[in-house]
Amino acid sequence: MPANKGIALIVVLWVLVILELVVGSLVYLSRLRSKISEYHVQNLQVLALAKGGVEKAVSFIYEQKGLQKINSSYLEPFPVTITGQVGEGAYSLEIINEESKYNINSCTKEELDKVLSDREVGNRNGIISYIFSRREIKENFTTLNELLRSEMVSEIDLDKMQQVLTAFSNEKININSIDPRLIPGLDKPKMIEILNHRLGMDGVLGTKDDRALNDEALKNILGDVLYTALADRVCYSGENYRVRVLAKMANKAKRITAIVHYDNKSDQVGVKYWRED
Repeated sequence: MPANKGIALIVVLWVLVILELVVGSLVYLSRLRSKISEYHVQNLQVLALAKGGVEKAVSFIYEQKGLQKINSSYLEPFPVTITGQVGEGAYSLEIINEESKYNINSCTKEELDKVLSDREVGNRNGIISYIFSRREIKENFTTLNELLRSEMVSEIDLDKMQQVLTAFSNEKININSIDPRLIPGLDKPKMIEILNHRLGMDGVLGTKDDRALNDEALKNILGDVLYTALADRVCYSGENYRVRVLAKMANKAKRITAIVHYDNKSDQVGVKYWRED
């Protein structure tokens, strides 16, 4: 009998140990599910906040008529930056005119060489050959990220090229926002004249005396010959805008890049490209 009692005691102790392990596992699983649920909710919240930032940019671009309401009084320096807060979350966004860049699917070799040289991109000749080989077979770029398919293009080169090239413009360059140094055929005095016209009397961009170039002003600066050569390549307002949004909430962050198109003729605005990071 004493032996049986000893065995029974051991069994009871093991049962208690197993029950404790089971209860502990259930508590752990419950806490884990709670954390996963909380994590999921936080991700949804920060994503919703980032999407709200894009909608804010869309609304802003529409209200400003593709930023032309701003430009009618003075030239808004690009990028336009907007910040906001919703509850415990905050977002920041920037709006960049894509027509201040060359379209990779329509720019000339001279223009491409000019911008790649300005940004000190390596192996320019090889990259230009790759771009034009795709264009020759009607394989246009839908985004610049497709350049990474070529071994000649590094991530560093891509970052540099995204500053001056785009796949989302109307295939013309906005003379009121592009860096004049990126326009082939312009000598330094004409570059300075374009900048001075845009800056206004105070020489500062973003003040009320800024002046937007138009056909007449550009022709006066360039002269008949150079104006005729560039007339078909330039525009005076933007239609496509790159919106970059960063949303933060608690310890979560979400980035969204979108291309917003404003149609001047129909007065309609919409998102034509969207990428979440």
